[in-house]
Amino acid sequence: MSQKILNPRQIETATVQVTCGNKSGTAFFVATEGDKQILLTSEHNLPEGQPVKLYLNEKEVDAEILERIPARDVAILELKNGPATIIPALPLKKTEIPYDENWETYGFPTQRVESGGRYTGTVSRTNNGTKWDVDLECEQYNNLDQFDGLSGSPLQMDRHVVRVIGYDTVGTLGATSISSITEI
Repeated sequence: MSQKILNPRQIETATVQVTCGNKSGTAFFVATEGDKQILLTSEHNLPEGQPVKLYLNEKEVDAEILERIPARDVAILELKNGPATIIPALPLKKTEIPYDENWETYGFPTQRVESGGRYTGTVSRTNNGTKWDVDLECEQYNNLDQFDGLSGSPLQMDRHVVRVIGYDTVGTLGATSISSITEI
């Protein structure tokens, strides 16, 4: 039996703000290996040569980049010197997504960087063979002026994380599938 997300609070607990240089985004916990805690985020959140900081319960902690996947705009991070408490990882699932399917996420766009926010919507189209393989319509799009910082958020459908949100264009968000990065 595969693990599932039980409630929205689980997504909020496993999702954190990430900063690197002058960039701010979102990252989320995906695995625990012994005392190592692994996260995913968008690669464009992490300028080269800059320290990576995560904010857990209002405390700044360091992270290390384990792998950059620029062709998919995803990066894998490891928490360094993190809290003694292990943050529960979100369950990942490789799946194809049909049009008009509902999704939700939690993240830290620039205007909500202190508190984060929950966002919902539907899949508007798929873009096979591109960096971000789905486009998403967001119900809260008119509530914020900027979605910068939401990049790296977990895209949740059917109580699993199936994509990493990666970009914002006028009227839509884009996301990269978990299946496109699983071998890495």
